[in-house]
Amino acid sequence: MGALNPELGPAMPAVPQPTVPQPAAAGRPRRLATRVRRYLQSVLIMVLVTPVREGRLRNVGWPPGLQPIVWIAYGLAAACAVLVLLSEPLRATWSLGAFDIGTAIPRATVWMMIAVIDVVLTLLALACIHGRAWLTVIGMITVVLATGLSGIYAVPFSMANPLPLLILFGLIIGIVVSGILWHRNPLRWWEFPVLFAQIAAFSVVNLIMVGRSAVPLGMDLAPNSVYSTVTLLGFLCLPMGLAAGTAAAEITTATALRGSSQLTRIFRPRVVVLTLVAVIIVRIAQSAWEVTHLDPVSRSPQTMITTVAYAVLMVGLAAVVLGVRRREHGPVVVPDVPPAGTGLGLPVGFMLLITMVPIGVGIVLLVMVVSLVPELANDTVNQGLASSDLIHVGSRTVMIIVMTLWCIRRLRRGDRATALVAGMVAILLLGVPIGHLIGYAWPTHPDLDTLLLMLTVVVLMLTTWWAVRRRLSLRRVESVLAMLLITVLFAHRNLLDSPLDFLLEASSAVILFGVGWALFTGSDFANRGSAHLPVPTRVLLLLAYTLTVMAVLAFNSLARIEGLGGVDLFADLGDSLLGGALVVGTLAGLFAAAVSDHPVRQDS
Repeated sequence: MGALNPELGPAMPAVPQPTVPQPAAAGRPRRLATRVRRYLQSVLIMVLVTPVREGRLRNVGWPPGLQPIVWIAYGLAAACAVLVLLSEPLRATWSLGAFDIGTAIPRATVWMMIAVIDVVLTLLALACIHGRAWLTVIGMITVVLATGLSGIYAVPFSMANPLPLLILFGLIIGIVVSGILWHRNPLRWWEFPVLFAQIAAFSVVNLIMVGRSAVPLGMDLAPNSVYSTVTLLGFLCLPMGLAAGTAAAEITTATALRGSSQLTRIFRPRVVVLTLVAVIIVRIAQSAWEVTHLDPVSRSPQTMITTVAYAVLMVGLAAVVLGVRRREHGPVVVPDVPPAGTGLGLPVGFMLLITMVPIGVGIVLLVMVVSLVPELANDTVNQGLASSDLIHVGSRTVMIIVMTLWCIRRLRRGDRATALVAGMVAILLLGVPIGHLIGYAWPTHPDLDTLLLMLTVVVLMLTTWWAVRRRLSLRRVESVLAMLLITVLFAHRNLLDSPLDFLLEASSAVILFGVGWALFTGSDFANRGSAHLPVPTRVLLLLAYTLTVMAVLAFNSLARIEGLGGVDLFADLGDSLLGGALVVGTLAGLFAAAVSDHPVRQDS
């Protein structure tokens, strides 16, 4: 019994209350999981989704009929991608048609490749027809030459019956007349099928006429016709190859930048510091492995000295472009991706292509002059003409001048990010003419892995100094974390090469991914028109060029041509040149931000 209370009556016995867990302790794992999920989702969207959303083609007032053309081009590009990925099984299953000594292609794919090439010519012709007059002339000449090249095979077989050859000439005249009549009109939906029907009819009549006479003699000239056209178009893959080669560096850099920035925004400073410690441990272990497995040839003492010299040039360029000595406390600009990556790949590639053409023409003219006037020939001229380095060195020298002028122009316009990457490209190109001048007696190209090791040592020393002096602010932690993440990820940027090659048995799988990435993140220029190049012309040119690259990739994969017709070399050049410039420029911006304790802003 409880004690008696004279006012309330007998007291009730005490009842023990159940223990309720604290809400904060119970919800802590759930909040952590929510933050981790939000962090991964935000990084994934910023790295992969946003570049595609901002860089893809968009229907911005397209004329009627352009949308179906875009879907047709995308569908054919996807079909070419399937041919690339399944090239080995197709070669093992389908019968092959030879077109060169030891080279063959599955017969069932020949007509598909012809259809893709005809669509490319149709897109190119339509784009040029609805552009300026000079563009129409160039487009008509290109289409006539391309169709005429495939029609050469029909000439020897038309001597007995010239009627098919007259039909071919009539189709070519019809294409030219269509271009003249449609030039001043806007794009209409029926123009694509009509023009494609003319070009496709030319291909069909040509191959049927050749086949009736050549097949009984044991010759199949259809693969030869495709091979001639693809060989003619192969050098045009240089710009897209460069842009595709930057894909790995772009994704690596974007992952490090977005990952570090979102980490400081979503998690508490203690979690950010612990993450930095973990990344430091990983980078130290990775650096130790690299040092113990140094290649004495590629990382000789001479190469180390060359790398240090390049590092001095890059630091000087970054100091000038980024304005390290400025006194205002504004954010430090670092190159953004993909505008500073894919957005530079296509322009740089076309510049390089444009510089190679006149140099090659000049060499041909010089050879003609020397052959007509033998007195001009001497040992120096003969060795220069026989050297394969002449076009290589000349085009790179012109590119150095062009990229330097571009860097200065973008810097004057306030675009420091693009100026920094363009300047880094010019510096990385210096090794070609310098090596030619000294006869390649000394290494003239830097080793990027060694450069990243040097940067790692400097960053770790500065981070330790700032921590001891209690000057390691959260902004510095973010910049240091981004730099170390780039150095860790960059060494494994091509990590997917081996699994994709093993699973798909196609050595061009990663190049294919780079082409797709360049297409879907670097097409924004076609969404804006001008007086010289309206939107329909830009869209059609982009589709024609993309299909050209995909056709070359598909044919070279099906024919098992070594080196993919040079596309892989262009992609490697893009990875080492533009990818390296993007990574070095980003690291320079982050290093400047860390030293000055300024925030970082990604900018294009």
